[in-house]
Amino acid sequence: MAQNAITTRTQTKSATGKDAWRLAAMPTLIIGAMWLWFCGPMMLGQTVVGFRDSGYLYYPMFEAIDAVWASGKIPLWNPYCNFGLPVVADGTSSVFYPGKLVFLARFLAYPSRYGIYLSMHVLLAAIGTYWMARFFKCNRAGATLAAVSYAFGGPVIFQVTNVIYLVSAAWLPIALVCVWQLLATRRLGWAVAGGGVCAMMILGGDPQMVYHVGLIAIASIFWQMAASFDVKVGIKQLACLAGMVVVTSMMAAVQLIPSADLTARSERSAGDRVVNLYSCMTNGGQEENGLSQLLKNEDAIVGQFQFSLAPWSLAEMLAPNISGRPFPRHSRWVDSLPAADRMWYPSLYIGLVVVLLAATKFRLWGRDYRSVWFSRILVVFLLGAFGWYGLVWAWREIFGAAVVGGEVWAAPVGGVYWWMSVCLPKYFVFLYPAKLFVVANLAMCLLAGRALNDMGRRNLGVAFKRMSVVLAALFGLALMASLVWGQDWIASLKIQGLDGATLYGPFQSELAVQQIVLALLHAAVVMVCLSGLLVGQGRCLLTHDRLPKDRFVWGLVLLTAVDVAVANRWLLSEVPATVFTRPLADEESLEILADTGRPATLVYLSGQFPQQFRLESSPDRLQELMRWQLVSLQPKCHWGRQVRLIGSFHSIWPQRYQQFVFGYVDEAQALLRSEGWDSDLDVDFETDDWISVST
Repeated sequence: MAQNAITTRTQTKSATGKDAWRLAAMPTLIIGAMWLWFCGPMMLGQTVVGFRDSGYLYYPMFEAIDAVWASGKIPLWNPYCNFGLPVVADGTSSVFYPGKLVFLARFLAYPSRYGIYLSMHVLLAAIGTYWMARFFKCNRAGATLAAVSYAFGGPVIFQVTNVIYLVSAAWLPIALVCVWQLLATRRLGWAVAGGGVCAMMILGGDPQMVYHVGLIAIASIFWQMAASFDVKVGIKQLACLAGMVVVTSMMAAVQLIPSADLTARSERSAGDRVVNLYSCMTNGGQEENGLSQLLKNEDAIVGQFQFSLAPWSLAEMLAPNISGRPFPRHSRWVDSLPAADRMWYPSLYIGLVVVLLAATKFRLWGRDYRSVWFSRILVVFLLGAFGWYGLVWAWREIFGAAVVGGEVWAAPVGGVYWWMSVCLPKYFVFLYPAKLFVVANLAMCLLAGRALNDMGRRNLGVAFKRMSVVLAALFGLALMASLVWGQDWIASLKIQGLDGATLYGPFQSELAVQQIVLALLHAAVVMVCLSGLLVGQGRCLLTHDRLPKDRFVWGLVLLTAVDVAVANRWLLSEVPATVFTRPLADEESLEILADTGRPATLVYLSGQFPQQFRLESSPDRLQELMRWQLVSLQPKCHWGRQVRLIGSFHSIWPQRYQQFVFGYVDEAQALLRSEGWDSDLDVDFETDDWISVST
């Protein structure tokens, strides 16, 4: 028996040696394959992300900025946006972001450069998460799982449609590693590194993510001080954090100073409004202007809480696209729910295996302080992403209106995002709570990576039992859903009030039913594959060989990669690059006016689009809509054509300027409608020369 044992160990070492290089190459192969699957066409310039801000804002704006750089000038002023606006003060322009150096490769076509810019940040998100997971003692399989689920999961990959948030999501893992090391070592070197990473986020256009990184650092410091009663260590940590803030401010000053100046004079500034505790105190605490407004003035905060993450949307993490798709044909049935808010993410799916593994590692206290740290970040930022859906909203839904002292309190009161807006300095200038979910999503992916790390080591049996329970519960829920949620009931779903108010056509109930069924089937197939892997897990427990265990955990990683690749590829919302190169309907008229030295002036009529968009559904609606926006030169497509657009929106508006421009637009709209313009245009936007041009 001893001889047999020696022979077995020798064979195991030999087998392990043969396969070691394969296992070492797995992270590169999986991440690289996923990256090419998602980003290959856009890097080649074949497609362009055309949904939402990417197509009509970032693509034309970056192209115009690149043209200014190419002419030997610094793009500081945009004379074509309304009556002129600063460029750098608008963070979305990211004029001085070092990542923009990719646009200097002008031997490539612009669609390719734009696609590479987006793709390199997706890859940075994957590499940064992999490095972060390895830093927190995950094995290669666990780190690869975290990288794939974060970078190619719905909350991050969809940010290709809103570029500045993709940039901050890409840098976030590296920033959190710097924060952890800063707190652990209390060395200024990590403060400098963290400051540099945070500066990249600000220069890339998203200062709010830097605010969140600072909040995580401060909360961690005070939590440690409360737990250890070691004030000296806490003071050193705060000093290092202050150094990090100084470095960030110095490196990003070229962006921070003009943005802060414009924001102070914009519609986002407090003015006479009561927006937080500080403004409440400065207004004297009067009933009509003080604390009561923070609790009851719901109308004043509607804009701030737009794009809140609905709690029921978390179901999308278990069954991909179960809420329906908003484009290219409208089948998003959850829009029919009375409390539904505007959609920020079409899908939250990051892989069913990832959710199960993260659940096994979730803990808010204990000796595993790394998992505790991630779990607390997950809870805070998940609840913060709910935004409008605060405690008062929950009370209303369950018990009716929350009436206190004869007044109805605002729905967000009591929620995490409401507390952040009320208590944190200047936090009210940020909008859209759903953005916070990216931070929670990263924490969840890292928890999953750590759980998979344990499955390949000593805690395999514990993780197996936990996953078996969760898996059994999911099978039970799927069975109940198949029995109760019948085809007739699903087909009866109607989208009330939204059928004629969408650019993607009337609600497609049959398509929504198909997507719900496909979502359940997708989840069922993943669970069947997972069950097969778990059956093989028992054999891993009976052997001392490492290779079978490695194969098992890598099987989970490959399952997740295929799962996410199939479920989320549509989120890129690509249109052919040729859509952007076709000539405009009124190109000749605009060129003639440009030759005279007097730029054409257009008036932005929001809500103007062909009636066919509302009345007809089309599988090509994304490119049809993109073509319409190019033809109408709205809202940033006019810049590269050197056409002044009155009423073009801006992320930060000067207050007085906004009133003047909107007054001008109202008069222009009234004049145009008196001459026959209707609120809906019934024209062939491919051929008709409809653009109103004035000099």
